[in-house]
Amino acid sequence: MIKLLLALLPALGFCFIESVVESNGTSLKIRSQDVRVYIDSELTHHLNENETIDVINASFQSWSQNSNLTFDLQYTPSIPERGSSTTLSFSNEEDLGTGVLGITYLGFEVSSGLINSSDIVINTAPIESGTYRYTTKKHLSVGTYTSFVYPNVFLGDILTHEVGHLLGFAHSETQRSTMKYVVHAGQYNIDPDDETGAKAKWGGSSGYSIQGKLVKTAELQGVYGIAVYAINANSGKVDSSVVTDESGQFLLKNLSGQSSYVLHYGPLKSRDNLPAPFAGADYNICPGSIVSGFYSKCGEYGVGRPERINFKNSTHVQLGPISVHCSSKINKDYLSQKFSTIRDDVNLSVDGKNSYSFVGLFFDEEITLSYLTSQSDEFILDYTHISDNPSDYRVKVSVLTEAIGSNLDLRLEYKEDGGVTYSARSFVVDSEYLGDYLNFSEYIYLTTNSLDNLFNLKLTPRIYEDLSKLESIFGSVNEFVNNDKIYALNMTLEKYENGTWSEVFDEFSPEDNTYCAEGTVKHESAPLFEPSTGNVAQATSGGVGCASVRDRSKSNKNGIHNLFSFMFSCFLILGSGRLRNLFLSKH
Repeated sequence: MIKLLLALLPALGFCFIESVVESNGTSLKIRSQDVRVYIDSELTHHLNENETIDVINASFQSWSQNSNLTFDLQYTPSIPERGSSTTLSFSNEEDLGTGVLGITYLGFEVSSGLINSSDIVINTAPIESGTYRYTTKKHLSVGTYTSFVYPNVFLGDILTHEVGHLLGFAHSETQRSTMKYVVHAGQYNIDPDDETGAKAKWGGSSGYSIQGKLVKTAELQGVYGIAVYAINANSGKVDSSVVTDESGQFLLKNLSGQSSYVLHYGPLKSRDNLPAPFAGADYNICPGSIVSGFYSKCGEYGVGRPERINFKNSTHVQLGPISVHCSSKINKDYLSQKFSTIRDDVNLSVDGKNSYSFVGLFFDEEITLSYLTSQSDEFILDYTHISDNPSDYRVKVSVLTEAIGSNLDLRLEYKEDGGVTYSARSFVVDSEYLGDYLNFSEYIYLTTNSLDNLFNLKLTPRIYEDLSKLESIFGSVNEFVNNDKIYALNMTLEKYENGTWSEVFDEFSPEDNTYCAEGTVKHESAPLFEPSTGNVAQATSGGVGCASVRDRSKSNKNGIHNLFSFMFSCFLILGSGRLRNLFLSKH
């Protein structure tokens, strides 16, 4: 049996990724979906006992309530020794240093990937040293302080993440994912993408899916290691995400049949924090590195206009080959307005379609500290083609920023064409709980006279100055915020029927990128697997080591170092002699 170390770093999150045996790529998995966990009933005197139990129970429930998993939590004063069962305990792990908040030890079989033991340890050293303050209050999450001295760490954010490791999940880069490798507000509740992972492994998936292949060059070579995100156009959240396999294939599961989607994809941001095989991905194929972008059709028609995918005609959508991006795809007519002294409104409407999307951006020189002095993007929204009882319809205009890594603070305004007064809605973060921010969208209700359903939209940016709030949302601004200030607009037509509003789907006919595949470098990339000799020390390299570290200056020389404040950092034991030695010295 091989042992694997997973430790949690608090401060800074990716797609649903399973941990793998690094020597052969076999996924780690629990032996049964009915899991008994022995919990040290002594807990910790640093927190209220009943509140701590409530947080522990809720963290396990976050995973079980959205899948066919069940947990049998046994609180006992005498838990089994590490490496023999599944346990949770609080302990002063001084050897790890005061910057490590939590750690998970896994024992598994190399050939099958079956997990034999899982031990989650919440490190009390940071509390006892006065470095950090653990709390059972979820609104006192990362980014908040007690008496403006001690940074708070919500216990649930640590525990729910560690339970994911216990179940065999690796780190993720998906925004808002529980398994994101950096701490962020709201991490105690699993995200739709985490839910997809749980349902894919233990049942309960919706049955709706999208399949395709990421390719490069005219030969349509598959591209390994591309992160693909299915973003729900209604909620703005990532419902499912995967990384392309060696042939470039991807399959996105557990999607909603009631919503349309846009696909966003690009290179992984930090392969050092993900399973080792991803180190074999090569993104320098353009020449230069590929960039993130949306799936769209070939030709000028598709530039800057992501395709809206729906399940009107099928529960499974097969896209075929879609191309990587060598440059950002921005509509040239829109872009030309950026350099014009007199700007014309850009028509967003597409051939009478009901729902469509558009990609825009702001240059640094367009953004100031105030909406009043920043340069706006202005658009025309045309729904005059809705002639059958148009008052039964409304248009949901949503601005997509966070899910694609943009920290734009935007204000959306609209008015009827020819009107005088704009109605405004801006991005707002709740002041008490930094992770609960309002959906950035606005509803425009159509009127009885179809000719009046022509609207002007205005989108205005400003510099977002509150870095602590941005850190609480993204985990790490440096790691997860793009430099291009790109956003996407999603226009969705909804109809009121039988007491509810529902999206009006267009006919969707998949069109691949066979004739517009980008990239010039033809060499292949593939997963990187290290051979295992069966030697204990070397075999340990088949595991993943990930520690919860708040500050590398608070870890000792054998501790886990992180690059950002409060970061979940995942290191392959193979690449870290310190981690390997630390683990072996304890077991």
